[in-house]
Amino acid sequence: MDTPQTADAYFEQAKLYYIAGDYFTAIEYYTQAITLNPDYQQAYNNRGDIYRLIGDYDSAFADFEQAIRLNPQDPYPHYNSSNAYYKMGDDDNALTHIHQAIVLDELYENAYFLRGCIYMRRYKANFKEAMNDFDHAITDLNKTIFLNPAHVDAYNNRAMCYLNIEQFDLALQDVEMALQLNPHHENAQKNRVIILDLMNKKG
Repeated sequence: MDTPQTADAYFEQAKLYYIAGDYFTAIEYYTQAITLNPDYQQAYNNRGDIYRLIGDYDSAFADFEQAIRLNPQDPYPHYNSSNAYYKMGDDDNALTHIHQAIVLDELYENAYFLRGCIYMRRYKANFKEAMNDFDHAITDLNKTIFLNPAHVDAYNNRAMCYLNIEQFDLALQDVEMALQLNPHHENAQKNRVIILDLMNKKG
């Protein structure tokens, strides 16, 4: 390992290793930054997100909790905590943290998208009793698209919401917008075939 002289230097080097996909070396450099500056809030958050990516959720949550303690006004550790809980299938805790991320940043595009995904999964799991979750999912995906009209996955996911309630025209409109933005989007390509097939069967 190279030996930068300051916590900031280790932090910047860690980001480069992260971008290169060398997660374990990135963790080492973030850890060195934290050793030199135990209150380095961004280093805890970034290291925690790498732990999330490699599936070490206990270490990830420990880092996110420390990042939140050091700066309660930062929405990113809440977003990352929510993302980790979502990957674990814990939608209740995922919603708790993503709500807080949006309270802290009402224009946080990715937070609205993630919350929409959480509501979508809850709706699919119990659709007969979860229409409120469907409404929330649509609302959050609408907000995502408002904040970023080129958000391909938001169009694709909203298409799936419409498909679930058999609003085929709206579903097709969204999936075609997704493909207009990214003609190689595999999920959108597959979903378009499904939607067209169901439309044909419905007559």
